[in-house]
Parts: sequence; C-alpha cells; structure tokens
Amino acid sequence: MTNKQLAYELLRLAKAIVSADTFKCPSCGTKVLKQTGYCVKCKKKVKEASKSISAGDPLQDAIDAYSEGSKSSLRYRGPYVNGAACAKIIVNAVPGGYNDFDSEDVAMFVKSHGGYKYSFGREYSPVLYIKGIKTYDDVIKMKNEVIRKLKADEVSLNKGGSIVWAEWSRSDEDLRAIEDEIPKLTLRVWWD
Repeated sequence: MTNKQLAYELLRLAKAIVSADTFKCPSCGTKVLKQTGYCVKCKKKVKEASKSISAGDPLQDAIDAYSEGSKSSLRYRGPYVNGAACAKIIVNAVPGGYNDFDSEDVAMFVKSHGGYKYSFGREYSPVLYIKGIKTYDDVIKMKNEVIRKLKADEVSLNKGGSIVWAEWSRSDEDLRAIEDEIPKLTLRVWWD
C-alpha cells in the first residue's frame, strides 16, 4: 500500500468514526459509541440517558450540569415538574448518586409524593426544591423523611431567595409563627 492509499484509508476511517452514532456518557459526558456502549473514561458499559421530558429538555440540562465536561455547572436549577418527570431527571443526571445523595431513593421519594412540584438542581451539590406544601404538619413530615430516609444535610423554607426557616437554626415550633405563610413557601432540600 502506498502512502497515498494509506492516507485515503485513514481519512475514510476518520470520517466513519466522526459520523458514527454516539451519545454522551450520563456519568462523565464523554462520547460513547452506540454500537459498543462502552465509556472509555469511566471504563464500563453505560446506557444512553432518556431525553423525553419536555421541549426545553430539562433532563439534558441536568445531565450537563452534573457532567465533567465543558457544559458542567456547579449552580443549576431546573424547571418545576411533576414527581415522575423529576424522578427521571434525578436518576439520569446523577446515576449512582453523589456522596450521601442516593438518586434512586430520592427518585422514589418524589414519585411517591404526588401533588407537589419539584425542581432539581445543583448548588455545588444536589438540591431539590418542593412547591405545594400546605400545612405545618406537611412540613414536619417531609422534613423528617428527607433527613432520616434520604440523608439530606439541609432543609429550609424559602421565599424568593431568602430563607424564612431552617431546620439547623430554628425549632419545629418556630414554624408555628409562620404557619399561615407555608403555602407560599418553597421547601429546599440539599445534600453535601
């Protein structure tokens, strides 16, 4: 084979590789060939993340925020969605979890608590915002569950960007003073 023939063959192979069907590894963001499903960086077989959430694609945005690639972001907050959609975002954006954040457990939690709207994001570490909590009893029940079962590090009630009540600095009884405000507040749950 002449040098010219070798160059053409290498060019043909390079074009085939570039045009091959690929997807981003849900863990690290590296391109993975669909044919093999093997991520060279993670050194394991991976599955392509599902992308059927909405037109704005909050799933891909969340995956990008948690990836190690150029699209990663330490501060990201997705739109409010129902529990089933949020669960899908969580398990695809943070497969396998993150420190004490267990993506499978958190996904099951949001799916099992219907009637609320959830916004999943990243504030250096995983964060979940919950809208639709109506009463003092709901706040206490939810707070206890996310701390005990889901190992959350912080739980607070926020209004706009301000913390109104936080479990680490105020007692449950302090909630009684703001009980009428609870339906207007957002529960924030954060894991380190």
